[in-house]
Amino acid sequence: MAEFQERQSDLLDCLLWHEYDPCCSEPCACSPTKTRTYRCRDCFVFEPCCKDCMKASHAHAPFHHIEEWSGTCFTRCSLYSLGFELCLGHGGRRCPTAPPQQLAPLVIVHTNGVHRVRVCYCECARLPTKPIQLLRASLYPATWTLPSTAFTLQVLKHYHLDSLQSRKPAYDYWAILRGLTDNTRLSPVPDRYEELLRVSREWRVLTLFKRSGQFLGIPDFVPDQGNSVAVLCPACPRPGVNLLDGWELQVTDENRYGFPHAYHSS
Repeated sequence: MAEFQERQSDLLDCLLWHEYDPCCSEPCACSPTKTRTYRCRDCFVFEPCCKDCMKASHAHAPFHHIEEWSGTCFTRCSLYSLGFELCLGHGGRRCPTAPPQQLAPLVIVHTNGVHRVRVCYCECARLPTKPIQLLRASLYPATWTLPSTAFTLQVLKHYHLDSLQSRKPAYDYWAILRGLTDNTRLSPVPDRYEELLRVSREWRVLTLFKRSGQFLGIPDFVPDQGNSVAVLCPACPRPGVNLLDGWELQVTDENRYGFPHAYHSS
């Protein structure tokens, strides 16, 4: 702590250094007629740039928080306010068959808060449904008919681990996401608490079926697994899995290959 007290002024200077960028209001690298006005707070070492460069550089990072230089300070803004479009189905590029003005509003919940985006769905022949397009883009739709809300798979994984480790209720986790979006509460944040409750339960069920191998037909390969979604213990003896052929003839200890069972009284 003594070293911290000695360097406290230097540390505060470094923190205040992030509130300004000397490149602001200078010509952008793309054109001398455009000025560096926007910066991203989530990108690592991101130089300020113009509006067009900001949208182009975030085609694969649509949920970053950006700020706009007002002349005296940086103020929070969003890619949504810049006219950013989240394009699905073509590697971040707009579908060539999609109508120019066909954009669907969508609220997306990510690990750093709640975001409003405009989505351009793929309109090619034999295209998958909109919920499937969202899932292929790692976005879990809150509804399956005209989805207006989606959760990133990252936030579902994060909440799953957070709830297991900290036992934090969903209400507190949602309060954190709301604070990350706007901790001043001066602007309205879409309330998706009820959707978080339901989608997180669905995610847990899907995770169980995925990890247990039930969806891949594991009972055909491990008959004693049955329809159980419990994770197999690699140390427990299983004939045909981790026991040698003729193990029943080589046993000298009747308890050597015993299969333990535990029962809970409640």
